[in-house]
Amino acid sequence: MSRKVNVLIHPSIQNLYKNLSKNDLDVLQITIDIANKHGIILWAVGGMVRDTIQSNQTADLDLIVEKNIFPFVNAVNSVLKGIIKSEKDFGTASIITANTRIDFALPREEFYQRPASLPSVKVGATLQKDLQRRDFNVNAMALCLNNNQDIELHDYFEGISSLKKGNFKTLHPLSFQDDPTRIFRAARLSIFSQLLPNNKTRKEIDEFKNTIQRLSGKRLWNELSLIAERGKSAEVLLLLEQWNVLEKIHPNLKFSEKSYAILKQKIHPLQVENLIVIMLLPLDLDTGYAILKRLNAPKITLELLEDVRNLLQSNSRTDINDIEKLSHTSDASKKIAQWFDKSNQILIQNKIKKLEQTKLFLNAEDLLSLGISPGPDIGKILQVLREEQFFGRIQSKKQSYLFIKEYLSKK
Repeated sequence: MSRKVNVLIHPSIQNLYKNLSKNDLDVLQITIDIANKHGIILWAVGGMVRDTIQSNQTADLDLIVEKNIFPFVNAVNSVLKGIIKSEKDFGTASIITANTRIDFALPREEFYQRPASLPSVKVGATLQKDLQRRDFNVNAMALCLNNNQDIELHDYFEGISSLKKGNFKTLHPLSFQDDPTRIFRAARLSIFSQLLPNNKTRKEIDEFKNTIQRLSGKRLWNELSLIAERGKSAEVLLLLEQWNVLEKIHPNLKFSEKSYAILKQKIHPLQVENLIVIMLLPLDLDTGYAILKRLNAPKITLELLEDVRNLLQSNSRTDINDIEKLSHTSDASKKIAQWFDKSNQILIQNKIKKLEQTKLFLNAEDLLSLGISPGPDIGKILQVLREEQFFGRIQSKKQSYLFIKEYLSKK
């Protein structure tokens, strides 16, 4: 992976402000003002600080709250008017508005009872202990936002030093064993921040990647969702493939050149269902089903995969009965099918659209008025009429009546 590390800058509050969008800056200023009124100290942590040092615009609003987090979050939301999501056992809360998400957390420690388990949490730790529980050293720095007595960067784990070298490292040698989802985070961090795991961390990925097999389908689905939502999914998945990580989700999961080429053109965020279908289409059907089962994927993903396969297995000579079946496929499936086979799919989907727009000149009541008995013959005749209209052999109500008379005379 080619790297271009940005020039590092001093991690000050002023420089942090410069890397925020106007909307995020307004939200952060409101939050700081309310914290000051309540006598609460705030620290910017994680991506906010790392992006500031790297001169990158940040979309992360990730704050540590000194105390009284839930009353404080309620006070902030009384102004922001968003939706609050909180986990009281973990001491965390988020406010989600139409344009912004801001995450709050009490300083805490985490303990893992076994590999790949969710952690036990002890709320009320020191700032240093909180930073020590994080995934990588470049994400384990903090900058106080509203205390003139605390103006220095908190960097206990050589985060600045790693950024200067263009790399990052774990905070302890069993980090990936405790939480193998950090391997997926390592890939995203590598792509988005143009950093590489240092040699020791790269060896740890190799050593503990088998632990991914212990993760639940739900947790794997969540990691793939983050890859889909944040863009650059082609690059992230290719890196995971190069690290031999995808095969730990399922032994037959491969990231094909075709899938890479399609996703490379889709830098914007995708729905996770679309991402997974794009990954699975080049694989055989049984493998696709097995991977969806491993991920505990929702039914809509299976339906999407089958719809796209049906579209791609069709051709421009597909008869009207098959076109009728294809007309029930979703817009998402039609779009993905075009990404895989544009020229053929344009022809097929134009036929689908034409069939959908074909309105019969006659209906069942018209046929009954001609003396045709109620029953299955009515449906069969309407289907024949639709086919004749679709191919342009009937172009008026009068021609429809003439066709029926001739059709019935031959029976």
